[in-house]
Order: sequence, then C-alpha cells, then structure tokens
Amino acid sequence: MKFAKAENILAQLVSFERQMPKELNEQNFDLGKLKFFLLAMGVDLNAMRFVHVAGSKGKGSVCHLVSDYLIAVGCKVGLFTSPHVLSVRERIVVNGEMVEEDLFADEVFDLKGLSEKLSLQLTYFEFLFLVALKVFQKQNLDFVVLEVGLGGRLDATNIVFPEVACITRIEKEHTAILGESYEEILSEKLGICKNGVPTVLGSQNDEVLSLVKHMLAGREVYFCNDNFSVARMAVKLLGFDVDEVLFDRICRDFSVLGRFTVRLIEGRKVIFDIAHTKESMKMLVHRLIAEFGNVEFKVLFSCLKDKDVEGMMGELKRLNADFVFCGCDELRGRDPIDLRQIFDVEAEVFESPFEAYESAFSTIKKDQVLVVTGSNFLVAQVLSKL
Repeated sequence: MKFAKAENILAQLVSFERQMPKELNEQNFDLGKLKFFLLAMGVDLNAMRFVHVAGSKGKGSVCHLVSDYLIAVGCKVGLFTSPHVLSVRERIVVNGEMVEEDLFADEVFDLKGLSEKLSLQLTYFEFLFLVALKVFQKQNLDFVVLEVGLGGRLDATNIVFPEVACITRIEKEHTAILGESYEEILSEKLGICKNGVPTVLGSQNDEVLSLVKHMLAGREVYFCNDNFSVARMAVKLLGFDVDEVLFDRICRDFSVLGRFTVRLIEGRKVIFDIAHTKESMKMLVHRLIAEFGNVEFKVLFSCLKDKDVEGMMGELKRLNADFVFCGCDELRGRDPIDLRQIFDVEAEVFESPFEAYESAFSTIKKDQVLVVTGSNFLVAQVLSKL
C-alpha cells in the first residue's frame, strides 16, 4: 500500500518531536536548505498568502479558527499544523479535509527521490512541511495557515513571508532548547514577526507583555484577550469585515481532536485533552469543574521530561482526583515512578499508556469521569487503539 510505504519513509527520518536537538542553531535548523529544496521542487512561496502562528499554547486552536472562518466565507484554505493525533495526514488539510492518502504518498516519494538526488537530508518536520507546500501549490488556494513547530526564528515554517503573524500565549516550555528566561524564549517565538507584517498578540502575563512591547517597539501590533479574539483580528487584517454571528457560531462549534475530546465508552465518559503546560491544564481543570460540577474524576497522566510537571500538578490536584501514571515516549517521556513521587499520591504506575488506560478505565465508578491528559503522545497512543 502506497500510504504505508510513505509512512515508513517518514519513520526513518530524524524527528525532533521524538528527540529534541541539543542546540537551537542554524546547523540543526537550516532554513537556507529548505529554500534550496523549494527551488528544486518548483514551489513559489510568493504565489501563496500566509497566516503564521507561533506561541506556547493555543496556536493550533487559532490556526483552526482562522481556517474555519475563511472556509465559511468561501475561501479555499490550506492548513498545516502539528503534531498529529491519529494520522500524519491531519497535519496537511485543504478546506477541512485531510490530504488524500495517494496524493500524500506520491509527494513523499517525489521528495525522497529529490533528497537522494541532492544528497541532502531533511528532518521529519522539514520533510512534512515541504510536502505540505507542494500539496498546497497544486490546490490554487486563497490562503495558507501555518502553525510553528518549535520556537519560531529557526522553525521550518519561517521561510514564508506572511500577511499576518500571530503570537499566542507564551509560557516557559522547551526551556532546555529555547532558553530559561522569557526574554530568551521570546527572542525565538517573535522570530516570525517581520518588518511590514502586522502582529496579533494574544493574552500574556505582565512580564511577557512588557518584554513584547519593548521587543516589537515601532511595529504594527494588535493586542487581544484570548485565542478567539486573536483569530478574529487575524481575519480582519486579511481584509475581511468579520461577520460576528458567523464567527461566534464557528467558535461555539469549534472542536479539534485531542482538545477536550469527550467519548462515551461502555456507558462511561472519557475525556482526552493534550494540555501540557500549566496554563492549558488550568483551563482544562476549569472546564472540567464547570461542565461536570461535583463529579468524581480519575486522571491518567503522563508528560515529557521538559514540561512543567509541578505547574500541571498544582492545577490537577484541584480536582481531588484519583491518579494513574504512565510513560508516554521512550526517549522524551517522564518516568511514571517519578511522576508519582512528584504528585505525592497513592497511584498505579505503568510503562505502557494503553495498559494504564485499560486499568484506569476498568476501575472507574459508574459516575466517575476518566481524564487522559498531559501529553499529545499519551492521548495519541490511547486513542489510536480505541
């Protein structure tokens, strides 16, 4: 099967999603190499109109909201996001539909051949981004919405010159590579903000807001309260008079796999959410309490080594829940025994996410809600087997 062969090709590539590089530098993230590939592929970035979105949390939601609205008003839109939950095709979407398997496979085969011909290696993310651009060029799109993979300044997506750049909430994540301070992190995230391009800034803490105002002094910057208003402003800056009724409906109906995904399984409610920062966990807990009230929760939790475990723990403990811990990734996952010690609770621990899920699910009470959260890797591995 062509698609399976294409997936196998991708599996052989170096993935910084699975194993973070030791340094964020031009050697590991060579944007010049990508531009060379585009020239060889015959992809003209000037023929496409881009919206570029970076941030620590909420950037995927903003991308989807902008795309959904533009589609609703009759535009043809390409959407590139990461990571995926169940299928790599989730990353490359045209007008709400994932790229077809055969087209995806053909582009993967072509790019592999070109890479071998040029004797140049691409990372997993770079490869997928180039495939996406080739797919988008063939579709005669009105707009392309891009989500940054890591940081911004040296991210593969930063080879484009967008019409609007959006920066969602900034938190201290990937500190081993992006830096320990907000100033260091912002120097990377704000790398997508180019001269002459308006920037839309989402809600930030006071320290980040002060730094951004200084770092983007003299630029055209629009300050917004939340992800919905960031998406609305981005659409306005593209030249649209926003239909508020339509936009509000899109916000109400908004749903992305792995973001408060509710499944009724054998009469029990299970919620899957890829919250992986303190702030996103705070929002998840707030929503759980608001929607389920005094219901008892059981939480299956795992996270990566570079995440703010203590911050997420502080939020999750507000649920007064039962906990189960597990691994989520062999290379980057936090040891579940360490998680139990950090949370300081009585809990089962498992290496396998699905074994942990099966145990947690089998022991929840009839009126309990099971919450699977902490990492995209955890959510993806459980959902893929249900």
